[in-house]
Amino acid sequence: IGALDGLTYLYLANNQICGHLPSEIGRLTSLKNLWLNCNRLEGPLPAELGALTALTHLSLSKNRFTGKIPSTLANLTNLKHLDLNNNARLFNKKEAQGYLTTLKSK
Repeated sequence: IGALDGLTYLYLANNQICGHLPSEIGRLTSLKNLWLNCNRLEGPLPAELGALTALTHLSLSKNRFTGKIPSTLANLTNLKHLDLNNNARLFNKKEAQGYLTTLKSK
């Protein structure tokens, strides 16, 4: 997936995709919209998501992600839409609110 460096829009919602989100996702630096909601993705959110600084929309809701929300998401200063709902095992949501307050309020 990391070889698709010119990709700006990736919509793979509602596809029953299983497994972990690969760290190579961070190589898609032109990506503006990433929709992976309503799948069966699991494991930790890769810190490399913070390298996707062109992102305006990030939807990872209704998956099975676990662990902490990476502080690197604070690098996503162009983000207008962030949806991490229904990932019950992401456990630092209150802490993440602190470092995500640097994101633009739109």
